[in-house]
Amino acid sequence: MKKIIKFFIINMFIFSLAFAKVNMEKDILNFKELRRVERAIEKLENSKNIKVYLNIFEGENDFYTENPQKVLIFNIQNIETDELGIELKFSEDLNMEEKSVDLGIILDNFKKELYNREYEKYIIGVLEALEKVIPEEKNEDSTS
Repeated sequence: MKKIIKFFIINMFIFSLAFAKVNMEKDILNFKELRRVERAIEKLENSKNIKVYLNIFEGENDFYTENPQKVLIFNIQNIETDELGIELKFSEDLNMEEKSVDLGIILDNFKKELYNREYEKYIIGVLEALEKVIPEEKNEDSTS
């Protein structure tokens, strides 16, 4: 029975993400902070022509999209413990493999905000820094 309930919750969680930019299992952002985070997500999405999913999990969960293209998944896990897990996942078409050092530096630069539980500052700071690291979309029509 527990497996059925867990399966149902996971499916509802995935379904809810299809309609939301931010999924929070725990309300760590108030309404105004959430709106500012959503605006930062929209800015990144528009400037890089990508889809961004921000997930804030209480435990160790994961999130995947079906046929991901031009996707960034930003997971923050274990909010209630001292051990926080941060995960940035990019779809292969964004070619971020060579940027792992840059990504590590970005996460380190905002570590203070994360551990001070200033989640809005942390999330927006990371998103703004990612905007500088994610490559520009190549225009395939400009080949002559």
